Amino acid sequence: MEEEVEPEPHATINRLVNRIRVSKDRATILLVLYDWDEKKFNGEFLLSDEYASIASRFVRPPSFTSSTRTCSRCNAFTLSKNLGCGHHLCGQCFAGLIESPILEGGLVMMCPNYDCGKFLSLHLLRDHLSSEAREKYDISLKMSYQAIFPETVWNRAVCFVRSSATSLATSLLDIGVQGFKAALRARRDEICMVAIMAIVHLLE
Repeated sequence: MEEEVEPEPHATINRLVNRIRVSKDRATILLVLYDWDEKKFNGEFLLSDEYASIASRFVRPPSFTSSTRTCSRCNAFTLSKNLGCGHHLCGQCFAGLIESPILEGGLVMMCPNYDCGKFLSLHLLRDHLSSEAREKYDISLKMSYQAIFPETVWNRAVCFVRSSATSLATSLLDIGVQGFKAALRARRDEICMVAIMAIVHLLE
C-alpha cells in the first residue's frame, strides 16, 4: 500500500512548523511572504533583524473574539470583533476591510488601522469569515503555492494516470472507446483537466 501523501501546500507549512517550532499561522504567513522558500528560514535568518521585525508583527488570537466595543475604523459602539492587536472592527468594517480582500485573493491580512500593521491570526479570521471566503482563501493558498511550483500539479496528474492505467485499460475493453469517453465527460468535475489530456493522449 502506497503511503498517503499530504497535499501541498499544507505539507510545506507543517514541515516549517516542525522545523522552527512556530504556529501554523506564522508558518503560513512566512511562506507566503517569502514565496514558499523553506530554505530561507535557516538559523542565520531566524537570528536576523529582518526576521525580528516580522516576528514582532504577529499577534496571538484573543480569548474573547467579540464584545461591545468602539469600532476602530467607523467609531460605532457596537458588537465588534477583537483582532488581537488591541483594535476592534464592527461586522460591516470587518466585511469590507478583511473579508472583501480575501474574496479577491488576499492571503496575508493585517490590521487595517494605519498605525498598527500587525498580521492577523488566520485561525481568528476563519472563525468569522463566511463559508465563501474560507473556501476562497483555501483556493488562493493552493494557487499561491502552485504559481511557485507548477510542476507539482503536473506530477500529481502523472501519478494519477500511472496509478489508474490498469483500471482504465480494463474499462476501455469493457465499454469501448465511445463509452469510455462518455464516462470521462460524466466525471469531468472530479478529474483534473491535465489528467484528462494525458489520458486522451494515451488512448490515441
